[in-house]
Amino acid sequence: MNRNITDAELFIAIQSSIANSTPLSYIRIGDGEIQIMKKILHCKTADELNIRAHALKHIALRYNEVYTEDNPLMLKWRQGIIDTFKSSDYCGIFTTQEIEEMMALGWLKEARKEATLGRYVPNQDVFDYYGIDVNKLKICSVMFNKGEQLGIIENFKQLVGDRRITIITSQTENLKNNRKFQINLGNQVDFITVKHEHGNPKSKALNQKDWVRSHFKDIKSHVVLFGMGGAAKDLCNELKNDWGKCAIDMGSTLDAWAGIISRPSTANIWKHCLTVPVEGAPETDICLNNEDRTISLRRMGALYK
Repeated sequence: MNRNITDAELFIAIQSSIANSTPLSYIRIGDGEIQIMKKILHCKTADELNIRAHALKHIALRYNEVYTEDNPLMLKWRQGIIDTFKSSDYCGIFTTQEIEEMMALGWLKEARKEATLGRYVPNQDVFDYYGIDVNKLKICSVMFNKGEQLGIIENFKQLVGDRRITIITSQTENLKNNRKFQINLGNQVDFITVKHEHGNPKSKALNQKDWVRSHFKDIKSHVVLFGMGGAAKDLCNELKNDWGKCAIDMGSTLDAWAGIISRPSTANIWKHCLTVPVEGAPETDICLNNEDRTISLRRMGALYK
């Protein structure tokens, strides 16, 4: 599977949606979402079994949920991913081309190429199983949110101008405490803050979708940025289809704007997005799990300034 939408075409579409207040959704489907879809398919190789075991462990650690065929929360999540594929305007997916490019740059290990492709890249069997017509998909880069046009906050500011925007995230306080964010967007942002349920950061997105959805009627801006993890991709499409918004899945770019490296293993890909926290602001050091550490920019030192 290869992209059929270039970065330039996607940027023009987003630019037009913002300028003309027309509906649009840009969704990104990562390895976690792909494994949720593959869960009920038959594993054929040892690599597939290992990939699935890793994905299920990741889900349990991050979302505090066990994926089983009778877990209603997980089944609802999977259906949301399927609906996302069927109704999004632009869908960012890891393609074989993208993975090979990342390997060539040394960001992924070539020795595990087949396993890596199996983890990140959806195969035709998955789409056929769920009745998803890939010929109708506008497939673009899953990393576009971290590219220079959207990911660098000064460039994003030029894109939206002085228009109000809404950001749905758990990073509200860190963004408010970030000097560069405040200079560029601070006076034009409305926040919907995804709070940690019962103090548990792992449950935030899965269990708060209905709560976030209840605030859609209060959103005044046309542009809405999402950072709710894999559990809320379908909410972007709801905002586009039901409310006419330009909904952009920004993901961990919002962490970077808050001065936080939430994907250390791929930080070299998107370190240009990072901003420096306000001097004296509380240092953020959230550990989601042993394999996916979130580290404050200040602790990483001058390398990422």
